[in-house]
Amino acid sequence: MSYQPGLFGKRLLPRDVHDLLYRNGWTEPLNMTRMVATVQAESQFYSEAVGQVNSDGSQDFGLFQLNNGHWKDFAPSHYEFVELSFDPEKAVKVARQLWHDDVKAGGTGFRPWAAFNSGAYKEFVDVACRALCNFSSVKLLGKPII
Repeated sequence: MSYQPGLFGKRLLPRDVHDLLYRNGWTEPLNMTRMVATVQAESQFYSEAVGQVNSDGSQDFGLFQLNNGHWKDFAPSHYEFVELSFDPEKAVKVARQLWHDDVKAGGTGFRPWAAFNSGAYKEFVDVACRALCNFSSVKLLGKPII
């Protein structure tokens, strides 16, 4: 079953994606910044983004563009995996597990994301760096600085 591709749902601020990552175990600034840039390249920060159907027939969903080829590892049904992917608070846990599993297998952690592998994420590193500053400022000062 495929879904109509597009950008749907709430659009998160980049600093809020940093916060989401931080609250879920991403504490190393370089990897947080890489992931925020990757998320922007993949979903433009939309919580319910739906990707094009891939050459293998799979499709990517949500903020983290989680591939439905993984659904059996994270949800009892394909439908529930898609719903989980659309919930940033749940999807970040799947993204973290995919990242961690790739690191354990000797990868960068980012192999599950096409935008990282292609280098497309690099276009958004500047936004991700500013977002890290704003995330830190909100934590330390209670307000963004940029």
